[in-house]
Amino acid sequence: MVVGSTAVASPIAATGFETLPSSLAAGTPYVDGGVSVQYISSNPDDGIQNGVPYALSNPDGTAWWGMIQNQGYTDATLVGGGTFNSFSGLFGSEFQDGDLHVEFLLGGVEVATVDAGPLSTTGQTVSFSNFTADEVRFASPLSGTFGGADELGADDLAFGVDQMGGVPEPATWALMILGFGGAGALLRRRRLAVI
Repeated sequence: MVVGSTAVASPIAATGFETLPSSLAAGTPYVDGGVSVQYISSNPDDGIQNGVPYALSNPDGTAWWGMIQNQGYTDATLVGGGTFNSFSGLFGSEFQDGDLHVEFLLGGVEVATVDAGPLSTTGQTVSFSNFTADEVRFASPLSGTFGGADELGADDLAFGVDQMGGVPEPATWALMILGFGGAGALLRRRRLAVI
């Protein structure tokens, strides 16, 4: 897992929450830009508020994701399913020492957990790469664990697939081997013709 500060350059799905209503009940999905985002909480009073200035005072655009009551975590997936191997967002926390905690899951199984360090109230871009997941969960818990008090603001979520990274598919390997074999045969033939 690589943690950085550069947003996903060519996202396959992204949302800036620009159509987020002024409030949204916990557990109700917000869908935009190929991304489905929802707040998961056991507290029925928890919800989402569009634009909580203490959580993210420097958003990109006019809207962002902010929690009220805050005893859960945010869950995000691609609409229609699918995997991704890079993720970024603009994150901020009400707590000056609130850390960004992120969990990546594949098929409901946790594949990576990252404490990305402290967040400011103004927010900063945090990016993750070198993994494969179909779901991401994030929070800035005061207690240091998911489900504790969460005072997180988020904006500009972006999901990407690195076409050049990872291990090639078997069909790709086969084509590469055929290509190298063909190039080698052509070079050998040319050398024989010159001699």
